[in-house]
Amino acid sequence: MKKYLLLLILIIVGCKEKTIDVGNNNSFSAERNISYGEDSEQKLDLYSLKNKDSIKGIFLFIHGGGWKAGDKSQLTSFAFSMMEKFPDYAFANMNYRLAYESRFAIPNQTDDINKAITFLNLKFKNNPQYILLGNSAGGHLSMLHAYQFDNDQKVKAVVNIVGPSDLYDVNFSNYSDYSFVEKHLVDTSKILKK
Repeated sequence: MKKYLLLLILIIVGCKEKTIDVGNNNSFSAERNISYGEDSEQKLDLYSLKNKDSIKGIFLFIHGGGWKAGDKSQLTSFAFSMMEKFPDYAFANMNYRLAYESRFAIPNQTDDINKAITFLNLKFKNNPQYILLGNSAGGHLSMLHAYQFDNDQKVKAVVNIVGPSDLYDVNFSNYSDYSFVEKHLVDTSKILKK
C-alpha cells in the first residue's frame, strides 16, 4: 500500500512541475491552462524564461483538428523540442473555441488568437513580436490571422505545417470534412460587418 501511495505522490508532484529543463543550462517556467478569455476553451500553456524582459519573441502554437477538434496537447512535445532550439523565446500553446453545428469557426477562432496575443502582451511588457506556428487547421488560422487580422503588425513570421492555404483549390474539395467546412467555417454575417 505504501508503495502505491508513494507512486501516487510522485505522479501528482510531477504533474505540477513548474520548471522545464531543456538542457544547456536552459530552463523555462511553466504555467499551464491559463485562461486568456471567458470561455472554458480559451486556455493556453506558457513556457518562458525567468527574466521575461529578455526574450526575443513569442512562438504561439495553434493546434489542428479540422477547426472542430484537437487540443493544445497535440503540440506540447513539439514545443519542448523548439524550446531547445530557440532558448531566447517564450512559447505559448493555445486552445481555441472549436466549431460545431451551431457555432462557426471564424471569427471565433481568429478572435481567440487576438485575445491570446493581447493576454500575452500584458504578461510581457517588452512589446514582443510573434511567430505563429500551426498545423493543419491551426496552420490555416495562423496564416489567416497574420495576413488578415494582425492590425497591430505583431506577427513577425508564420509557420504553416500542412494547413490549407487556398480553400478554393479543387483538391481541397476532396477533404473528408469539406461539407462541414462549407457550412460552418465562416460566419459571413459577422465577418462582413467588420
